[in-house]
Amino acid sequence: MNILVITGDLNQEYQVLDSIFAIDSHKEGFFFSAADPSKAFEGVKNQLKSKAKSMDGDAIINCLFEYRISISQGFFSRFFGMGPKQVVEIFAYGTAVKRVQQATHFATPTVEPTNLPHSSNPFSIQESVAASSPHPSTPNPFTLQANNNASSRPLTPPVQPSIASEWIDADGVKWRNTNGGVMFWWNGDDWEIY
Repeated sequence: MNILVITGDLNQEYQVLDSIFAIDSHKEGFFFSAADPSKAFEGVKNQLKSKAKSMDGDAIINCLFEYRISISQGFFSRFFGMGPKQVVEIFAYGTAVKRVQQATHFATPTVEPTNLPHSSNPFSIQESVAASSPHPSTPNPFTLQANNNASSRPLTPPVQPSIASEWIDADGVKWRNTNGGVMFWWNGDDWEIY
């Protein structure tokens, strides 16, 4: 089991077990190696985990870590004149807790019947929208297009281009130019793209 060691709180329910404390150190090596704070840090975290595990805990929360650098006078330092050795000490304390396991219940979704007309097309309401167009020959830009491909999305309403200019040439043909740069001409019944 992975025991958490964190400096903050848990965002789930837990039972407080006890406050715990640990201290660890790492000393400068015999030949030119410096004291390693990361080794002392890992040592103190392992001690906290061991203490929490002995209480049946699975997390240590609100941990606080402090350190100090000290000098050690060991056997070789005194008798062989090798000088003092640097020591990194890390102190840590926190609150050992046991997380409360919450049972996960999955509710089976229920589908309520609706009063909408049944159709294999999920956009079947388009018939009523299309029927509301004021003139049968005028296309309704908000009508959803029929779509036989179930995986595709409905089309967005088409954007009608605005007319930038309109004129009649010397031959009497009516022309329109849109703001998008598309040119149309009137064939007597409808506008056609030129």
